[in-house]
Amino acid sequence: MPETELKIEMQIEGADDVLTVFSGFVDLKGAEFNERTDNVKFDVYSYDDLASRIPAELITTQYINGDIDGSGTDGLVLPEIPYLYMKDANIASYVLQPGLHTITYDYNGGTRRAKLDDGAWVNLSAGNNTLGNGETTAEDTQRVQVYVGTLANLPSDATELLSEIVVATAGTTLPRHWYRNIHAKRLLTLLYAECGITNITFDTLEMQTFDNLPRVLFLDTPPGDEGVTSLASALASDGTDLFVAVGSHIYKRDMDTGVYSYLAKNPSAGTISRLMYNARNNHLWIYYASGGNDLGKVRRLNLADNTFTAEVDLVPGVNDRSWVYAIEILDYNYTGSSYKYGLVYERSHAVTPSSGTLRFIDGSSLTDTDMAQTAGTIVNHFVSINNSSGAIFFKTTSPVTDYGIGKFTISAAGAFVEVGEIVNGLPLYDRAAMTSAELIYYFDPTNDLVASHPVASATSTNHQTGITLVDAIMIHGSNCYFAFGDLIYEIAGTAAASQIGDGGEPGVFQLAWTDRLHGLHTDGMLYQVSNSLVFVVADATLGGMSVRDVITKTLNAFLLVGIISSTKKAFVYRRGDNSGTPQTTGNTLAVTLGEASELIEVNKHIPKADLIRVTNGTKTVTFDGTTYNTDVLSDKHVVEINNEFIPDAIVKDIAYYAYQFFGQERNLYKISLGCIPLFQYEPFDNCSVTFTGRIQKTASGPIYSTELQPDGTMNIEVLL
Repeated sequence: MPETELKIEMQIEGADDVLTVFSGFVDLKGAEFNERTDNVKFDVYSYDDLASRIPAELITTQYINGDIDGSGTDGLVLPEIPYLYMKDANIASYVLQPGLHTITYDYNGGTRRAKLDDGAWVNLSAGNNTLGNGETTAEDTQRVQVYVGTLANLPSDATELLSEIVVATAGTTLPRHWYRNIHAKRLLTLLYAECGITNITFDTLEMQTFDNLPRVLFLDTPPGDEGVTSLASALASDGTDLFVAVGSHIYKRDMDTGVYSYLAKNPSAGTISRLMYNARNNHLWIYYASGGNDLGKVRRLNLADNTFTAEVDLVPGVNDRSWVYAIEILDYNYTGSSYKYGLVYERSHAVTPSSGTLRFIDGSSLTDTDMAQTAGTIVNHFVSINNSSGAIFFKTTSPVTDYGIGKFTISAAGAFVEVGEIVNGLPLYDRAAMTSAELIYYFDPTNDLVASHPVASATSTNHQTGITLVDAIMIHGSNCYFAFGDLIYEIAGTAAASQIGDGGEPGVFQLAWTDRLHGLHTDGMLYQVSNSLVFVVADATLGGMSVRDVITKTLNAFLLVGIISSTKKAFVYRRGDNSGTPQTTGNTLAVTLGEASELIEVNKHIPKADLIRVTNGTKTVTFDGTTYNTDVLSDKHVVEINNEFIPDAIVKDIAYYAYQFFGQERNLYKISLGCIPLFQYEPFDNCSVTFTGRIQKTASGPIYSTELQPDGTMNIEVLL
């Protein structure tokens, strides 16, 4: 970035405010210094000019798996080639050089192989593999080492898979790669920062789906910091924002801004695999692994001051076991004598299953006590609590093939009272969740289905067959949501399951709800399932582009307008809202002929579109305001949007909203405000005009341009 910044400022006589009329950068290349006149002549360029000179290859990231081999070795994730990791690009005498490189993978009929750039194919084996860029090993000038854990886990796609990597500096052990599923707001923030612009005003970058049906969109990779290389491992919600665990660290994501705030680090080693939020006490309980067999411990985080309690070991014995999803918060009758707050969990036994116990950790003292359920009744991977009634339900197995539901209540004195087994003859279920009406939704791995039954009845309702694995399940209100591979389903009451989303690739393992459904993907990415669309670039491949190119491409993909003002501020707004009305800040400048020293009307600055055609390279949609996938004659006005940044899931939505805006003729008004200084107004402020002269217009619309003049006047351009 250039070192010399130039600003032109002005001050009206008698006023205190200093106004920035222009800001940009000095280009000293070719500058002319005149000895006799003692002056210098040089070029100055704007931030737009600067952006066109900066390579977009600088906008890269690293998705790193912190333990690819069980020994804590970092490996660069190759998103297009699951389970193949880049381990080393800094091999002595064969260092990978700056620029864009490719790793290509081929299943090759089961003889899995890979190559670097246009180098020779190398048959892969478990462990380390070296790829070179030469047709033979002797011709290699650059090499990389890739790692394979289990060979059979590599893809079996019939077509070749290619992953691009970027080397910014030679000698870096792990290269970088393009962003995937990056929010347009974050991408634009990174792009403007390359130009030195950090003061950015964003509109609400969101719109409704055209048909009001949900779409799956990835939001970001928590915590949105390239310096953090661990993958997100747990998710919870306070109803408005999200808590995310990344390794042993905890963050909070503001869902309005997308900004992550750092909260705390677990004092103990071990990846946090579950977060549990309690609103009344403002507590966040964490469950994490602590040794072999994925054993478990818990702590409580006080969100008022982000301090942890001491650790509670759920598995003190060598054969003790706990399960991450058989632990729930109990918070009952906190104003009464039977008040109970803490965690209820099941502790099983690896050798003697009949010695499994149901236990309670007091939320204040952290005392861990046995709830003393009937001997011989085995708790089996399910605990659920009705905090309104204080009823605690758990899965039983006695005998081994007969599954049931056991129940505890809480006495007036605050003691646990065992009711006993209230129903049996149930199938085995692996993952389950219960509504406040005590309806249990569960995954039955024996029969490959998701079903439900009232807590005290063995009569079940099947909701979806053909389900071989449920990775996540949750309740919101009276509805159940579950993930099967890359598919997201919703169940309303006793109705059949409805598929509401397709993540495009397997690996959804955590779900949470704010004002919409969110989930974590196994590669650490956060996504949403909602009829409110956010703007996300699925694959930000930027090779051969400038920063200016990418800014323009991002804005055009999502029907945005971006303006850089003379005061070194960027403004990014939607062209229109859901109805196509241009967006403004709400601050209004009222202009009549009395304030305008000059007025020019540019007729049909945006002519009315007869058809919108949107394509992202793989999918094309047309829309004429009524019908999709129609066409018009060649004399009609067609607005073309050709942009691979648009996700497949929202191509139709972009076509719909493009028509809402471009389907109406709009004029541009160039107004000189020579009669009164109005320098407080900025781009995207609203301008309400009343013109009653030869040009007649009464309307409101956004200010798209402001220009301060040396004589103290200001020129604006308004779209109406």
